[in-house]
Amino acid sequence: METLRFNQILLPLNSTLYRIAYRMTKDSDIAKDIVQEAYITMWNKRKELDDVVNIKSYAKNIVKNKCIDFLRSTHVQKELFIDVVEDSDMENVIDGKERLNIVMNILDQLPARQKQILLMRGVQDLTFEEIEQLTGLSNMNIRTLLSRARKRLRELCEIAIN
Repeated sequence: METLRFNQILLPLNSTLYRIAYRMTKDSDIAKDIVQEAYITMWNKRKELDDVVNIKSYAKNIVKNKCIDFLRSTHVQKELFIDVVEDSDMENVIDGKERLNIVMNILDQLPARQKQILLMRGVQDLTFEEIEQLTGLSNMNIRTLLSRARKRLRELCEIAIN
């Protein structure tokens, strides 16, 4: 794809891509960074873009995938599970640093899909429809994974307390 065509097709999508990133991250600065990273990725692959049938959908998917990568980051996971643990009985049992270590160990024990769904729903407060679009899973499958993840998280927290 030539520079002129890249600018004509992809640059006007900036506000749409930003809205997607902001909706997923709930943070303006992070959303801007993710969109910028997406443009860099697309620029580096510009020679391959001529073969892409729906370039707008392609750009949106890059942003969504970058958001998912962000959601999987340790920083975001720590925030979610500190909140989860503070809402449980563990708050009175152990101090913050020890609690964080326990929570991170618990998080690592969850199956990858359960962990992903739990983060998307719990951290980013995404709707089931948004999670469905991002993962390709059915609504029922998402609800089942989320339920199992929460149940397993409670079980593992109780084990950690005792």
